[in-house]
Amino acid sequence: MKLFNAIVALALASKFTTAAYLAYSPIEVVAPVKRHIVSPYNITNSTVFGTKGSSGSFSSSTSSSAGSSVTVSSASSSKSDSCFPSNENEKLEAFTFVKKFWTSFINPTDDAEALKINSTYFTEDCKGRVSLTRDFEGDELNTEYIFGLFSNVFEVKFRMVGIPLNYTMLNFLYDDMKAISSVNVEFYIPQADFYIPIQIDLWFVLVKTNGYLQIAEYDGIFRNFDRAYEETNAYVQELIGEEYGSLYPNKTSLEIYTGLAIESICEVHQEYCLGENQQYSSYETCVAFLSTVRLGQGFEGGRDTIFCRNLHQVMLPFRPAVHCPHIGPTGGDMCTDTDTSYNEIVDTYSTYFDPLFISI
Repeated sequence: MKLFNAIVALALASKFTTAAYLAYSPIEVVAPVKRHIVSPYNITNSTVFGTKGSSGSFSSSTSSSAGSSVTVSSASSSKSDSCFPSNENEKLEAFTFVKKFWTSFINPTDDAEALKINSTYFTEDCKGRVSLTRDFEGDELNTEYIFGLFSNVFEVKFRMVGIPLNYTMLNFLYDDMKAISSVNVEFYIPQADFYIPIQIDLWFVLVKTNGYLQIAEYDGIFRNFDRAYEETNAYVQELIGEEYGSLYPNKTSLEIYTGLAIESICEVHQEYCLGENQQYSSYETCVAFLSTVRLGQGFEGGRDTIFCRNLHQVMLPFRPAVHCPHIGPTGGDMCTDTDTSYNEIVDTYSTYFDPLFISI
């Protein structure tokens, strides 16, 4: 299993250029910076589903503070399909599929899934909706936005959302090829050595293709994400203030935080958005323009914000022609305020999915 050790340079001088180094490993977290914030939300010694679970059976792993895990199979996984009525077989198959999906969402297995382009979890015409971003159609976009956006395949300097390390299954219901699952996912913010759990509720419409389950539609809700976003930003800004406040007394922690997020976007642009995909004439032009864009609130992951562009930076290497416009001045079709008013989002819900998630 490949370990990703990221050296994150936090640049601070005239363009925020002073370096501090942090390392990240999905198995064992290492943070050489002595003064850092440890989140009170760090999930340890709890029963979770991790990346070591068998893909063909129910399994869970117990997480330790060092990141290791011991696989424990539940009793139900040892029973053969013949032990269950057909409806129970169907439920068991659906639960196993959903559990495999969430396991693939966790780093580093999400890295491998993101690189598949396209993930076989989705049908070719899959329709998805994520509360903190937007709607996504087709297996290619859904592969990138579900697995690629949270992956660590391509390392970036500064990310505003974390890397998923493990999950706890909270709820699961199934009926007639429709499933609902709630999981508590522990996310890790590398630049602050910060952990925070976020509950994700996911509604699935499943279909069988050549004997295998796939996702035809899904609706993902990041519960209480606004509060998690505020908590994360507050901790990271506090860390930045402690580390660099005395060096840059004329800048607030928020200004430094925003500057780091912008610099990260512009550095990725300079590396991957070349030729016809170029959005800014230079690094300086990129920084200057994005300095006029609002940082964004927790519900604005799909609007004209720094937050949206920072989310998209990790996906530029996958398909620059598609994603470079999303970090550009216009925001493309993903980082724009167009069609994202409150009423527009609420009104389109009843027409976007067909069929709706109704089972009687």
